[in-house]
Amino acid sequence: MKIAFVSCSKMKREIRCPACEMFTSALFRKAFSYCKDHYDQVYILSAHYGLLHEKQMIAPFDRAMRQLSASQRRDWAVRVHIQLLDQLRKQSIAWEEIELVAFYAGEDYRTFLIELFPETIPVVVPLAGLPIGKQLRFFKEQGY
Repeated sequence: MKIAFVSCSKMKREIRCPACEMFTSALFRKAFSYCKDHYDQVYILSAHYGLLHEKQMIAPFDRAMRQLSASQRRDWAVRVHIQLLDQLRKQSIAWEEIELVAFYAGEDYRTFLIELFPETIPVVVPLAGLPIGKQLRFFKEQGY
């Protein structure tokens, strides 16, 4: 099983809706669509909600990871990790079944979270270090 994490975006709808419809930035839309086509499961990372499943109904919020201290981001990562374990447990998926974890998320979202994965699970950040324009170009070149 391959799992992808996509970070939310500042641009969002102003009504309660499924998580996959809340975030409206071009980068989020393209990254989410790409991940849906290339990974078995895709989760959205939110500074406010933590781990989101695409169909989860959420209300608009105004909280960004950059507003959190390093200590708060570490606590957030632990909370997200627990949420992920709960999701996997509900689906009867064991760590051993995960063959890859990919992050399409900014450094603030992924740094402390990556540390919580067992060393036996490969973790990749395919677009690490690329500015937004080059990330958008990557997705465009892939047909998104």
